[in-house]
Amino acid sequence: MLELLNELKNEVYDEATVSMWVVKRSAKVGKSYVANSVRLSPDLADRFLNVASDGMDLIIEEEDYTTLAQVNDNSVLSISTVETSFPILIDEINQPPEEHWIENSKDLMRSVCFVIKIEFVSGNVLFCVKKSGVDWSATKRSKFIPTMFANETLVVNEEPIFHIGNNFDFYAYKEGIFIRSKEKFESVLQFKASYADDFGEMTSEPEFVNVFSNFAELQQYVGTNTIQLRRMSAIRQKGFYKDRNFMERLKAINERDGWGIEFDQNDKINITKEKVRDIIQVLLDHRLYSELSLAKYDVPNAVKL
Repeated sequence: MLELLNELKNEVYDEATVSMWVVKRSAKVGKSYVANSVRLSPDLADRFLNVASDGMDLIIEEEDYTTLAQVNDNSVLSISTVETSFPILIDEINQPPEEHWIENSKDLMRSVCFVIKIEFVSGNVLFCVKKSGVDWSATKRSKFIPTMFANETLVVNEEPIFHIGNNFDFYAYKEGIFIRSKEKFESVLQFKASYADDFGEMTSEPEFVNVFSNFAELQQYVGTNTIQLRRMSAIRQKGFYKDRNFMERLKAINERDGWGIEFDQNDKINITKEKVRDIIQVLLDHRLYSELSLAKYDVPNAVKL
């Protein structure tokens, strides 16, 4: 999606219009989100445009989103919009703002994210998303006296004060999403639930369960940990455990190089606390050999050439 990213970076931000939407989880069955619009002062709208434009200037690398891919300071992960639940959120935002104005500051509380909608003169639209959290919160007044300095005097300030982070977690433009914070992107769009579903299905998949002599040990190790669930999902996507030749090579190289992974008399992997990390690593095919340095590495992610 590099071409689409470059198109986004070349949009004219100075002449764009801005609106803001606060998004909450919906309590209604069959409805994921509820979005309401917030009136913005001209200077705040301009500030959001600057944050979006500056954010684009920082991006110099793009990589496809995968379960284990990571973001660095100047990169984004890209994924097709239709591969996520974001179109559902967009449907909520593409409503007439005047029918969904927020009138009370309390309606800003307990949101999952806020979305800055930028409409360019080209007719294209950019959605900039920031997950709610410590950067988006009203000051907790119960712990101190709220004050402000005005007219050379320190006075009580009873108005709610909201702190908004000066960056965005991901951007949606046309058919693509560009991710700056993978963790927050997955949280807003509830990817952890999909990872948990994946692992739940794997636990009833004979081809996977029968790889191990004591599968319950793996279940206990993974638990509800997001990182481990993500790794399990990646193992399922790659499917090396279904490849008999791969599994035979795993056993042979394990014996040759002394990895210490145990196999029982039926060639099933015996999971131990000491070796469970190694087992996950080799099933991901993330134990790699460099023909340049002649060294072997455990890597967090691998991109096939």
